[in-house]
Amino acid sequence: MSSGISTGIDMLFASVIMLFALVFAMMSSSIISSNSFDALTRINEQSIAIRVIESLCLSPGIPADWEKNINMTKRLGLALTDGALYVLSKRKVEIFFRNFTMGQISSLLGLPNETYILKFMLKPIFSTESDILELECDEIEGGFTSSRLVVIDGSLFIFRVYVKKVS
Repeated sequence: MSSGISTGIDMLFASVIMLFALVFAMMSSSIISSNSFDALTRINEQSIAIRVIESLCLSPGIPADWEKNINMTKRLGLALTDGALYVLSKRKVEIFFRNFTMGQISSLLGLPNETYILKFMLKPIFSTESDILELECDEIEGGFTSSRLVVIDGSLFIFRVYVKKVS
């Protein structure tokens, strides 16, 4: 009789341990999937930030002289038309920072239909804080930043693009 009780207690104890293991596995899998989703979001933000800054810095846009008539712009690019890498047109940069809305910029850069918060900043290397150009829709916390050293009219600037996916 005592071996039957002992076997029953052993079975109950084993069942409780299995239940705890099952609950722990379920909780771990939801934590892992949440972390995996966050990592994928960060990779996506990084990919878009790099694609946006490279497109702006390496391409003159379509058409290449879009700054003459911004209503004809099909694709944004800030590079000079002579093809020098990371040398930007001062006129295109001024128009970009003063004349386009974030919606227009997103569309002209061919961003996916998902919603992203963007911020652009152009800061001279050897100048004062008042010379910084910024274009943003909201303050950004988190997200991904991509930066490039660019030349405008012979002066060096840091051009930054911040991208954050809206939840």
